[in-house]
Amino acid sequence: MATSAEVGTTGFTAQDRERLRERLCREGFLRQEQGVHLSGADGSPRAWMLYTWAVSATGSGARLIARALLDQMADFGASQLAAFGLTAAPLVSACVVLDDRYTALAVRAAAKGHGPGWRVDGDRGPDVAGRRVVVVDDSLSSGRAFLTAATILEAEGFEVEGLVALVEFPGRGGRERLEGLGYRVRTVFDVWTDLHAPGPPAVAPADAVAVTWSDVRTPDGLRPAEVARAVLEHLVATGETPLPPAELAAPVDGRGGVFVSLRRRDDDRRLARGGFWHFDATDADPTRDLVLAATATANRLGAALTAELLETVKIAVSFLGPLELTTPAELDFDRYGVVVRSRVWSAKVGGALPNTQYFTSTFEQYLHARWTNARIDEIEPHDVFRHTVVKDVEPGETWLPYGTAPTETWPEDLDLGARLTGRVRQALHGESAGTSLDDDLVPTRVEAVAVTLYAPSPPHAVVGHGLGRPAEVGSFDAAAAAAAENARATTDLADATACVSVLHHPETLVATDAPWAMRRGRDAVEAREGDRQGLLTEYAVAHHELSARETGERLTRMTGTTAPTWTTYQSATWLDRPGDDVRRLTFGAVDRPGHRLTAPDVELLATHLRRRADADGWPSYAYDPRTGRDQRSGTAARCVHGLRVLLDAGARLGREDWLADARRGLQHARRHLDLDGQLRIPRHEPSGMASACLLAGVEPHDDRSWADELARHVAGWVRDDGSVREPGVVPTRSEPDYLPGAAVVGLARYHRAGGKVDVDADRVLAFYRRRFRCLRPWSLASWHAQGWAEWHRSGAPGGRDAPAFVFELADRMVGEQLRADGSYLVDLGSHAPTVLTGFVAEGVGAAWRLAEDLGERERARRYADSHRAAMGFLDRLLIRREDTFWTAEPERALGGVRAALATADLRVDYTGHTLSALLHAT
Repeated sequence: MATSAEVGTTGFTAQDRERLRERLCREGFLRQEQGVHLSGADGSPRAWMLYTWAVSATGSGARLIARALLDQMADFGASQLAAFGLTAAPLVSACVVLDDRYTALAVRAAAKGHGPGWRVDGDRGPDVAGRRVVVVDDSLSSGRAFLTAATILEAEGFEVEGLVALVEFPGRGGRERLEGLGYRVRTVFDVWTDLHAPGPPAVAPADAVAVTWSDVRTPDGLRPAEVARAVLEHLVATGETPLPPAELAAPVDGRGGVFVSLRRRDDDRRLARGGFWHFDATDADPTRDLVLAATATANRLGAALTAELLETVKIAVSFLGPLELTTPAELDFDRYGVVVRSRVWSAKVGGALPNTQYFTSTFEQYLHARWTNARIDEIEPHDVFRHTVVKDVEPGETWLPYGTAPTETWPEDLDLGARLTGRVRQALHGESAGTSLDDDLVPTRVEAVAVTLYAPSPPHAVVGHGLGRPAEVGSFDAAAAAAAENARATTDLADATACVSVLHHPETLVATDAPWAMRRGRDAVEAREGDRQGLLTEYAVAHHELSARETGERLTRMTGTTAPTWTTYQSATWLDRPGDDVRRLTFGAVDRPGHRLTAPDVELLATHLRRRADADGWPSYAYDPRTGRDQRSGTAARCVHGLRVLLDAGARLGREDWLADARRGLQHARRHLDLDGQLRIPRHEPSGMASACLLAGVEPHDDRSWADELARHVAGWVRDDGSVREPGVVPTRSEPDYLPGAAVVGLARYHRAGGKVDVDADRVLAFYRRRFRCLRPWSLASWHAQGWAEWHRSGAPGGRDAPAFVFELADRMVGEQLRADGSYLVDLGSHAPTVLTGFVAEGVGAAWRLAEDLGERERARRYADSHRAAMGFLDRLLIRREDTFWTAEPERALGGVRAALATADLRVDYTGHTLSALLHAT
């Protein structure tokens, strides 16, 4: 058996490495052409896979691999090697056989149901606490297997030093995830450059369509949709694809690709869609591509494509303009389609059309293309393309207005809204004109008109609702009459607020438990079963925060149906509140195009925070504007942050009343600090974040005894490697981004208040700068931009690279701000643009002010522009007086901030982060 001296850093020679590399290239892969059925973790077929068993299961191969791995870990301090999964087991065994310095551990995904029930077997010994372990594996891809093993090992008391693996799949995020948490990573071979793995299949789009060509040519001079029908009819009749026509009726631009769609004529249900993209516009041939796209659609239908089916369907062809390489920031859901392609595995491609019936924002469109369709990992490098779409529909057929840029502007016409609501007002007073205004005023087919009446005084509950159909004499009159008829007897209709909705462009959905194609906050939804029917307007869906499933459940309860047919309607709604101008509603709130938060709105936001306070000055965690009820339990950190921001606002504007309220609430929090630095507010979750946020509320004139002790605790969270974690918390269970940034903010403010900070700031900054470069997490970017800007401004010791780090963070945030609406692409668990834009704007605002302090005018201007755009998006979430027509307590809802466009609940941190961001503009 070899000794440690024989297998040290010089024991594994260049010749040994080349021998192992050649064996892995020759024996270490399985391929489909070998007759082996291969599938990935998601069940999809794979052309090849790494298979190290062919080498590690032999004596010579196992020894060679072990020597390679031992060479990589020669400077590690661990004494134990851990295997997670069967593939790693022979590698660990070979290593411990060759080197007596190590003993082995085996990590189980689940404990055995008999014996000791351990998840970690092997050389456990009497006390594992603090024992250092290296996880060994045959490959590193996403890193998730390692993190699972590390979590199990750390839960049992081991200290995981890092990973040593034989083969790395770069670009899959494994190294970045591990090094971003502070683990050491060593690998022997790169699967692409060293082992020359086959890589993804490279198939030209035109060649990807299975086709049998006919000797018959498609007629010339047809429109594209007519060509598609001719191709499908020929396929049904002969099983062959006709040759492309020489020319179409008019030139088309399909340089980005072509797709053919079939929908049933009677209910618009899509039956199939086929086609392809062209990443190289020179590959495009419009007539050939159109014929191939129709064939691809036929292939998707298979045996279902019959002559009888073709008689029931209508056809549309979408031509994509050139795929323009761009950034997520330059996407626009209303104008462009998007295609996303992985740079690591080019076969991972996904797209999303503009203006679809599944989502409502550029943010959702991008995530749908990237996550749902392309399955590209959160840190996987990828390219983003945008393209235009032009659709050709068969002559005489109609098509839902989705998948192309919207062309109808009448829903935004306030003059039209004033005339329609005026007509409803006449009908409410019994002054019917006797004729319908549908055809006269609305330039599209009206399917129904909905009128909802709200009580003129709080609580602003619904007091009447009516629905009018075009078959009735005057649908506006009918809807108003129905609303008046079921209005509460005590309601003065002249003073009631009216929402008037024109429902158009219906889509009947396949029977499911929920209306899956609903655009929340944009579409009205109807359930029908026999003579039972019920409808929820788009603003009701937003006010009650209903998901598609919840919308379905509520409608089935309302109607008593069991298996209804669902229909969604595009909805244009205008708000008519006596004494005010008619306004347009979007997502249940008043549309304010071009508006943004400005300095005067600080008072609106601060007043909302003050109104949430109880007798101790402690704010309610959440407030429901529908009922006026407070939720007085939640996360202590969010409440403390709100109080600290109110304190900042009071200091910035010289408002003693705000300062007094904030200090009273913070003092209440300090009374609940325990000896370990934990903030234990009754009915609230304690956390290190809460303590760090409380430390950030220290003021120069305070009795600092509490702050000195708390600062000692927070500074004690800094580890030797620069990471920030509470005692007893291991890397895989830590809050790696929020807490460290908040701790930096707290310590910087403590220093500014006169306290003494004793931490290695340069080491902390270096750790999180490395983590940011590995993973680029949004949660790190904003908190650390605020923290290190505060650190530099306070003059705290160390952190010499703080300004450069702040600007690096801000450049990333600004670079991923959507030009379309000012929101940031913050994907912290959300699937739509949210109030997290305010959280990011805090960091951008801090960088803006730091750039001004340092005289970097151009940088400051760029950050200021980004901040202003973010304030434009946040104004859409702010509840102003005109938005309170449906709330129980308008004064208490006023100044609250919603989580997203189609939501209603008002949480303390939504307002706190928005106010904090806005303070940078004052």
